[in-house]
Amino acid sequence: MPVIERIAPAQWRAAPWGDRQGIAHEVARWGDDPVALARVSVADVVASGRFTSMPGRRRWLYVLDDGGGLALTIDGVRRGLVTGGALAFAGDAEVTAAIAGPARVWNLIVRDDVEHATHVALAATTLGVRAGVCAIFAPVAGTAIVDGQPYPLAADDTLVVASSRPAVVAVAAADAVAMIIVELGLAPPGTRAAAMVAPPSQTVVALDGAAMTSWPAMHDELTRALGFPGYYGRNLDALIDCLSSLDDPRDGLSTVHAAPGGIVVLAIAGARAMPDEIYAALTAAVAFVNFRVREQGGRALVAIAADR
Repeated sequence: MPVIERIAPAQWRAAPWGDRQGIAHEVARWGDDPVALARVSVADVVASGRFTSMPGRRRWLYVLDDGGGLALTIDGVRRGLVTGGALAFAGDAEVTAAIAGPARVWNLIVRDDVEHATHVALAATTLGVRAGVCAIFAPVAGTAIVDGQPYPLAADDTLVVASSRPAVVAVAAADAVAMIIVELGLAPPGTRAAAMVAPPSQTVVALDGAAMTSWPAMHDELTRALGFPGYYGRNLDALIDCLSSLDDPRDGLSTVHAAPGGIVVLAIAGARAMPDEIYAALTAAVAFVNFRVREQGGRALVAIAADR
């Protein structure tokens, strides 16, 4: 089953880019520095200027807001772009941006040896996507559906799907505003592929969704599977605290822990039996844990894989 993570704007990492040209908000990256396999970001462009050269990589951008006029000059050829426009170019191309006003773009930067495909969905769209990683960005609120399971997305949310098998992805957005779907031929969970870096090691914890049909029952099942202590508070704040300790055995808040640099996957069989509010609360707790870890410079610590 796929491992799915929802990334909200509050989880983005912001940093200046170029020569005071704006702020880049990194949404997600795969692979280690200095040259990541792939990364996606949203960039505010507040001044004209030159893009950083990135040899060995490809770039693709989608214009979220052209600011009244946006143009890129790529190796001497000027390309005018408007809101809703997209453009692909080599990372080592000489690129200069000219703007009429503050603009906003969504970026994919991917290493040359990583297979990838981009799709702009202007209406309800269904795609079969390859095994690996799929990232879905929603400029406005909408819904992404993965193998029949809907995932509501707020404006600027990203849904990341990692799967060792192909999946069916569908999207629906309001007012025909595009959703962006990116397929990345990265090594799916549990596999290795040539020229790929394996994903973080996974500690898989089996949970029974049919045993989590009430709030007390949910806390019972999580305590059983994750080894929470006897003084566990059996509320969402206590759950967040215990999940946040999954990378530190010294805390004594669980008997299950992630390997260094790894992730704990909560694999929920029979998740459809869980009431919507309980499943939503669990996914929200996981999202908050990962947000807190990222704020401290770490990577996602826990994820949910569910047949829902």
